[in-house]
Amino acid sequence: MEKISLHESLEYLHYNVFNVFRIIYRAGEKTVSTLYDLLNEYSVSQIYTVIYRSTSQALRFHIEHGASKTHASNTIIGNAQKFAERANVNQWDVQRYHRLNELPESALSKFFFNRILKIGYAGFDNKPTQFKYESELLEF
Repeated sequence: MEKISLHESLEYLHYNVFNVFRIIYRAGEKTVSTLYDLLNEYSVSQIYTVIYRSTSQALRFHIEHGASKTHASNTIIGNAQKFAERANVNQWDVQRYHRLNELPESALSKFFFNRILKIGYAGFDNKPTQFKYESELLEF
């Protein structure tokens, strides 16, 4: 379940960076590691919010400080990590986004969440660790 959520988060990150900066984002180990950490605390729909806010912050950095698009986009994951830490410490209720029409649910995600776990949209709207027990049963 965490892998599906990770890929949905990465897909949104790539989409957002391209949409804002018109460049291809290359996710490295730090990006993947940070997104896995975020998935322990937040749902994919909440991570959409975190990525959106962090991308907006990176765009301001690009415009206000003249940073290159690549440099600015590389600040997104650090911004996301900082925001999530503040949200966690201050116990903020991070807003949930809906799926975008441009990024529909994958066939694998639909099958897994609807047919296997029978949780439907909750797979997107709740943190993956909430359903860890159910997904561990499937890995025997």
